[in-house]
Amino acid sequence: MLDTLLSVLAPHYCISCGDFGEGLCEYCKYDIDSMHLEQCADCKKPLFNGHCSRCYLPYKQLIACYPREGVIGQLVDKYKYDSRRGYTKTLAFLLHNTSPLLPSNSTIVPVPTSYDHVRQRGFDHTILLAKEYARLPGHPMKNILGRRRNTRQVGASVQQRKAQVHNLFFAKKPLDSSGTYVIIDDVITTGSTIKAAADALQLAGASQIIVVALSYQPRDKKALPVV
Repeated sequence: MLDTLLSVLAPHYCISCGDFGEGLCEYCKYDIDSMHLEQCADCKKPLFNGHCSRCYLPYKQLIACYPREGVIGQLVDKYKYDSRRGYTKTLAFLLHNTSPLLPSNSTIVPVPTSYDHVRQRGFDHTILLAKEYARLPGHPMKNILGRRRNTRQVGASVQQRKAQVHNLFFAKKPLDSSGTYVIIDDVITTGSTIKAAADALQLAGASQIIVVALSYQPRDKKALPVV
């Protein structure tokens, strides 16, 4: 109700064409071309259908749909840093529109955001995205993962980021080894966060883990700050 009232008092405009729309208008959201991540988030070698033949990773497949640049970069940053909750449906649509068909026994699992960031933004953006995304194919969304501590990765190197997220997450309960668990995140930078999340699921008994991310940081561009 609050989002509806705000949209009347201060309507949102399409980032792409300037027309009315929650982030993207009904026309422009069909014009965004996906460009899936083609390199392993860990070793940076080419992926084949989301798989890396060189690395031992706790997830079976990694799908990252759009580079974090242009319209997608603006949408993601405004959603996270400007608290544009109204963008949730648009981002979930974009994610669903380009991600693969998931197994029927899939459970959607959001990567929990740090408490500090939730407090700053007023909402957990990843949970909202995962909940809306899960609604589209009709899979359950469960907050299976917990977070042990807050981390701030501003200015951190790749090795520092990996060290910071080691054992960061834990599963709140034992998991069914026959199920498929789909980790949802908004941005992949080094791959450390999704690896830590998958490690926690695997430790709890999950054997089939897929990662689906809305965007990824292009290798030739400096990672944007985490605030």
